[in-house]
Amino acid sequence: MVRTNGKRMKRSKNIICVFWKGTFLGVDDEPRDYGPQDVERLFQNVSNHMDCDFDFWVLTNDLQSKFPGTVIPLLHPDLLQGWWAKMELFRSDLPINGKVLYLDLDSLIVRSLKPIFDCTGDMVLFPGRMSGKRVNKVVERYQSSMIYFEVGAFVRLYTMFMMNAEYYKKQYQSEQDLLGGWLPNQPVFPGEWLMKLSRVTRSGQPGINEIYKGKTIVLTGRPTNGLFRKTLQEEWLYQMMMH
Repeated sequence: MVRTNGKRMKRSKNIICVFWKGTFLGVDDEPRDYGPQDVERLFQNVSNHMDCDFDFWVLTNDLQSKFPGTVIPLLHPDLLQGWWAKMELFRSDLPINGKVLYLDLDSLIVRSLKPIFDCTGDMVLFPGRMSGKRVNKVVERYQSSMIYFEVGAFVRLYTMFMMNAEYYKKQYQSEQDLLGGWLPNQPVFPGEWLMKLSRVTRSGQPGINEIYKGKTIVLTGRPTNGLFRKTLQEEWLYQMMMH
């Protein structure tokens, strides 16, 4: 358990990430090059924006590196590669009680996560285009960079997927699209809580001002260009993250 603000609270929260070690090509045919340092970066980032104790969990096939928190081995790293490894979040044997907040490794938290934890529902995600329209393998409904869910509530979904995983991987572009197709009526976070990191860095000061004046809680990066790592060198973003 992580102690925050120098004191312990009666109830802790759960944070989990997935680090699949290997070479995985996304839809743009560019490799996702996450490493153990990205897990540490996320842990430190979360620590700066928690006002209560939290348990940090790492679902991974890398059993050699040292990680903060508790490691949970991936059961099917060869079958479920890259973003498909996130389907193991819904396994029946996760040693976590209650709800857990999943975060992508390229997430940048800039405000307190308390509003996220105040949301109700067995699974809450950020909205995508929310049209529900399916174009080939893409379902325009959710953005799964952050998922707040009840552990054990979606074991049936995981079981059904694993019965024919290879088939479903061909039917959907990613786990995000599968969730949009199979669970079309989940509650969503307010869209204003999420912002693309590229939107901030591209617009410069106006983008920074938008964060300060708005309600943004998390920025999402792009793993293929490593922008979410480089921004840690920028004083303005560091100050925003510590705000």
